[in-house]
Amino acid sequence: MKRLFLFFVGLFFIYLFGGIFTYGSDIQLRDGRLISGKQGLLQTVGGAIPNSDSDPKCVVFMDDDLRRTYFPRSMVVKIDEEMTALTQAPEKFELSQRISETGPIIQGVGRMIPRRGDENHGRFDEHGRRTITMRLKNRDTDIIQCITVITPQWTRIQSTNYRWDMRVATSSIPREELIPILRNQALRLSKGNLVEATQKIVRFFIQSEAFEEAAREINRVLQTENLEEAEQKQLQMTMRIVRQMSSQQLFNELELRRKNGQHALVRSAMRVFPTDGVAGETLQQVREILEEYDSEEKRIHEIILTLQEEWEKIEDVRNKETLKPLVQEITDQLNFSTLERMQAYENMEEAGGVTSEEKVALGVTCWLLGSQHATSRAVMATSAIRVRKLVEDFMRTDSELGRRALIQKFQAEEAANVTVISSILAHMKPALQVTKEQWLKRDGFFEITVPSTMEEKSVTYMVQLPLEYDPNRLYPMIVALKGLDDSLEREMAWWTGDFTAKGLRAGQAGRHGFIVITPVWSYKGQREYEFSPREHQAVLLSLRDAMQRFSVDSDRVFLAGRFHGGDAAWDVGLSHPDLWAGMILFSCQARKYCLNYPLNARLLPIYYVCGEFDNNILQENGSVLTRYMKDENDLTIVEYLGRGREDFSDEIHRIFDWMERKRRDFYPKEFEVRSIRPTDNFFWWIEGEGFPASAIVQPAQWPRRGAKAVRFQAVWDEKRNRLDVKGSTEIVRVWVGPNMLDFEQKISVLVNGRTAVGTRTDFAPDIKVLLYDYLRRGDRQNPFCQVVEFNTKTKKAQ
Repeated sequence: MKRLFLFFVGLFFIYLFGGIFTYGSDIQLRDGRLISGKQGLLQTVGGAIPNSDSDPKCVVFMDDDLRRTYFPRSMVVKIDEEMTALTQAPEKFELSQRISETGPIIQGVGRMIPRRGDENHGRFDEHGRRTITMRLKNRDTDIIQCITVITPQWTRIQSTNYRWDMRVATSSIPREELIPILRNQALRLSKGNLVEATQKIVRFFIQSEAFEEAAREINRVLQTENLEEAEQKQLQMTMRIVRQMSSQQLFNELELRRKNGQHALVRSAMRVFPTDGVAGETLQQVREILEEYDSEEKRIHEIILTLQEEWEKIEDVRNKETLKPLVQEITDQLNFSTLERMQAYENMEEAGGVTSEEKVALGVTCWLLGSQHATSRAVMATSAIRVRKLVEDFMRTDSELGRRALIQKFQAEEAANVTVISSILAHMKPALQVTKEQWLKRDGFFEITVPSTMEEKSVTYMVQLPLEYDPNRLYPMIVALKGLDDSLEREMAWWTGDFTAKGLRAGQAGRHGFIVITPVWSYKGQREYEFSPREHQAVLLSLRDAMQRFSVDSDRVFLAGRFHGGDAAWDVGLSHPDLWAGMILFSCQARKYCLNYPLNARLLPIYYVCGEFDNNILQENGSVLTRYMKDENDLTIVEYLGRGREDFSDEIHRIFDWMERKRRDFYPKEFEVRSIRPTDNFFWWIEGEGFPASAIVQPAQWPRRGAKAVRFQAVWDEKRNRLDVKGSTEIVRVWVGPNMLDFEQKISVLVNGRTAVGTRTDFAPDIKVLLYDYLRRGDRQNPFCQVVEFNTKTKKAQ
């Protein structure tokens, strides 16, 4: 039905707007993205010199007139050069401007400089002209820019006093500047016919998917102009189609918010969903979702009611009191996001021959362990309650003596085994909490300081939680590293948007349900990234503290960096590729260690954004990016035409689309990495200690000739219940997760070809290893429960 509706809408546009068949080229990538534009093949990125003339063309690029998008040929799943859609011809406005064809050429673009006291500086007038100030050849220079082409997707901007052709996303031009230009041009092109001019503007906004703008333009003309009856009917007919498209867009937005756990917002919005001129199919979908919410709310009410009733019937006073706080916790916190946990309890409610104590025990263990590991045994339920409290106390104590005492208490509990504790970790709230002192007086906005073990200094980071944050639900997270000349607040606002008058953020991170943190990784007055342990620790400590304090999906953590912060992100990302689902880099350069770690990028998806005129930065990175392309890495490079060093807000929607498709594989079956820095010593489930002196290159020693990097290789053979590791450090540790090996069967762990673990009976899951691992890494989804430490010199396991 939905496709049929869209087909008839398309036919209507062909009739009303004179639509035509358009031919284009789409490329589908292996992660599901579709990239459109004019395609081509290259041997290298950024003009890097190929190894030989016979090198294959491994780089595919697509040019959509706004930017060029590059990716490895191996990522292409399908190329469609057939007719891609039945649609109206793209609405294009071409402005007649006096453009310089003989003046000096702009080859490098810096940041625009505001002019104090001139509120119109840098703003386009109704004729599409503006003056900007930029630093050229060490002096501030005024440049007159003119819009020459406007399309729904991109706008071409040229100059009258310099040769400069740049492109921006049309959506990035403020509406108060864009609309007067469109009205002027539409009237000119329609020779003063107001209705025809309005239709051109409406077509433009429809193709931009700015349906509310289209509706406002129609309303403005209907309410302020004296139109004939036929003209009014024509615009009213267009308005009905616009409303249907707008309602479908609103519905899709609410579906996105619903998927990301913003149920209160979605439910309230759907209750007042517009009905005037809206397609019946859309309204039916809204009704079905509201009915689903009502049904789930009824289920929640029934679970709480029956759980409380069954608790009242428990005769064992001691067990009844032990279970009471959890029954109250479920009553307070059971909601649309946590309802799935209680599936086993719902299935058992009508079962006969089950005591009230068993029913409550099942409900409590559903809540603590999840439905899959729930049990009706009361002794296990009460023990699990105590074990969760012990886990929380273990995480919150700063005393090693206190932790040892808590480990002793675990031994008395039936629920104190790796399977149960792993399930508790996966379903409990973060052990650490934020305080009122850390709250920055805005919704979900905090500043947190973490003690550091280095130089007796602390590490500070800001965090913004998404709307309707629920600590019982997991959220993806972005670790965003600012440029040296920017502030934490500005970097945060790029991802989350600025605060509205209501004290909420309306940016993309909130829409997509992301937590964002911005660590202070540099010191005051720092001029470049220094590749130091201090900078690494600032990022990693912030990450681990956030994972212990907030409900983070550890398999969907992304590292992002801008300018010098991008230099930092590139280095930290390749030094610890196992921590990230992906890495997003803006206008930065691969230097020092990044050039020596190409293997470390094999399993790390990278999204790189830059401007064509940003001091040849793509050319500077050409050799390393081409290496990634030839290695068939998951790499996307975006180069904006005619642009310099900017924030590139134009790209944010495509970045979030990319992130939605990425998830870390924490247990890869095989990997190989390199390191020449002793702090870069852990990768997925292996760790090294005792680097050979010949392998160590400190930042201050760079470049050091003759250094031979430490190598780590690992293979996980699941079928043979075997781990095979090679490492060139003195100590090699192999960490094992609960689901990596079958501890009931014969286990083989080989290090450098030597058997470290064969049929040893004492190699079993260990809750002490599990707890200290969570304390160290903060990863509740992928805990380790055993470790093998092998000395490569004595060739013995310790």
